[in-house]
Amino acid sequence: MTLKGDHCHSLDLACANAVAAMKQGLYAGVEVPAAMTVEECWDLVRTSEETGMPCMILENVCYRRDVMAVLIWSDRDFLVN
Repeated sequence: MTLKGDHCHSLDLACANAVAAMKQGLYAGVEVPAAMTVEECWDLVRTSEETGMPCMILENVCYRRDVMAVLIWSDRDFLVN
């Protein structure tokens, strides 16, 4: 598998794509869940250790409506004791 630039995929391919990226010397950023099995978790760890390339697991919750509401409340001191 050859990857170029940004790469989008379904969640069940996250591990395979991250492994392919690291093997090509690319930094891997993977949406949660990065792996679906314990073996896939170990594939990520082994590949990162073998290639020296990092794999960052990302979470894309920061702009959800409820999360943004709590951020605004916090910024406006609505959550102060």
